[in-house]
Amino acid sequence: MSNQKPLKKMTLDTSNVEKPKATTTDEVTRVYKDQNYETKKALAFKTDADKPKLA
Repeated sequence: MSNQKPLKKMTLDTSNVEKPKATTTDEVTRVYKDQNYETKKALAFKTDADKPKLA
């Protein structure tokens, strides 16, 4: 597992945008090949009970 923070879902409202300026920052969203990626990632959490135990 990576230490990457979960991504926020963002919607971009372009209704009031006139022209892009030279100093604007563009928003980037990730597109995953697997549509269930976020669900699988959320369900694959680890707890202290998952650690191996000495017999």
